Amino acid sequence: MKKSVGKEIVIDGSYPITIKFSWEQYDKQRSGGLISGLIESSNSAVDCDASAYIFEARNGNLEVSNCVNYQQLVSSDGSIVHGGDNKGDKSFVSDESITINFNEISPEIQAIVFTLDLLKEQKKNIRIGKLEHTKVSIINSNTGDSINEFNILGIGEKAIQVGKLVRTNKSWIYKPDVIDFKNVSDRKDLLKRININE
Repeated sequence: MKKSVGKEIVIDGSYPITIKFSWEQYDKQRSGGLISGLIESSNSAVDCDASAYIFEARNGNLEVSNCVNYQQLVSSDGSIVHGGDNKGDKSFVSDESITINFNEISPEIQAIVFTLDLLKEQKKNIRIGKLEHTKVSIINSNTGDSINEFNILGIGEKAIQVGKLVRTNKSWIYKPDVIDFKNVSDRKDLLKRININE
């Protein structure tokens, strides 16, 4: 299922941006929790992970060349940096961030797809894995000023696409298109599901 959660944003690329992915965590007993029923214990701190899949032009096609996440914090050209794994910290609000420096991006990179997943949580005793509410904030990294925010409600099982950056002739466009990847088993499976053309 694909759903747009806002209008496209044109980013001229003259300054770096930070994209922050936030979610709230509630006790198992609370009704209406934003991420709920994930583990059997009473405290359901959730290790949700943000990733940036980097698409390059190769032989006329766009293909994933690199992935920046908690396991690989920096892209091969140094232009995309992950802020680190939140490790499911036991606070009510958790987040991860990815910073993009457009001045350093390789000219071969044509698009960046952003995902959130709960796939690492398979090591825990999970009953239900579902992302019910997340917020995506786009920030000017130099000034800290907010560029835009998107709320994603009621979409997502173990993994979702939360947006993508696409290169144009003179700028970049952030498209807040959300895709729910049903029945994803692991990150290899997730990679197969990502389609830059959707």
